[in-house]
Amino acid sequence: LVVPRRLPPQFCIMLRNVAPDLDTSQLLMELQQVYRDIINASRIFNKDNGQTTLVRLDIQSVKIIDELLRKKFVYLYHSRHPVSECKICGLEVDDLKKHREEDCDNLSKCVRCNDSHDSNDNRCPTIKSYRSILTKQLLRTTETKQDKDKGTVFQHNNNDFPPMDAMVNINRYNRNGWVDRNNDERLSRLEKNVGERGEEINRLLKVAEQHDEQLRQMQHVIQHQQTRLEQYAQNLTLLNVDIKFYNEFLGQFITPVCQAMLEIIPALVNKQTLNTDTTASLISLYDKLAD
Repeated sequence: LVVPRRLPPQFCIMLRNVAPDLDTSQLLMELQQVYRDIINASRIFNKDNGQTTLVRLDIQSVKIIDELLRKKFVYLYHSRHPVSECKICGLEVDDLKKHREEDCDNLSKCVRCNDSHDSNDNRCPTIKSYRSILTKQLLRTTETKQDKDKGTVFQHNNNDFPPMDAMVNINRYNRNGWVDRNNDERLSRLEKNVGERGEEINRLLKVAEQHDEQLRQMQHVIQHQQTRLEQYAQNLTLLNVDIKFYNEFLGQFITPVCQAMLEIIPALVNKQTLNTDTTASLISLYDKLAD
């Protein structure tokens, strides 16, 4: 098992407005005097590997996390500086809540240049000058870094390096047979590799063709089974129609005829209208139908 360097994000909060010159180890010691469950503090760096005013706090207690998020601040070195200036009009007052409800004129006024805009508005001359200086510094730093990444660029000049007599070297190697022998071996290995790759490609193509043939056969079988199922469904529908017809025929024609016969035959037998030979059979048939 390996202990992770940091806890998951669910157990971390960000502490803002921490001075860049403040060491995170000292900050951690100061916070642990009040909150024992804070186990780590790490500085957040920007893309240029520069320190920011954000510090990540790893806390092993959800209760402490909820408490800090609810308070929205922490005490450092036993001091906390309250805000005494109204963020709208810029006046310094003792009670900001009372000032906003009663005395504030709700007219925006910058605390830097006393102009009619918010303090963080881009129209503020102080912010413009600060951003201009910051942009120049960042561009200067980026250009310096790009120059370092490029390194020294060399310009090749053929006149500085006169060519050697290539024919002498070739003849010398050919005399010993090194160049020809090495090239022949390389070409042989290359041809062998090409042949092996060609055989492998052919084998893969054959496997792919077999796979396609199996797929076609399976599709044919599936289509055949679907056709048979459709035929069975049609035959079942026809059988249901026939059964319904016979049920209606039996109920509307056969049953009334039988009932009429049951009513007429006993009267004919009693009147001796029917022959004596058939009387016994008709009486027994009548009894069966009556049952």
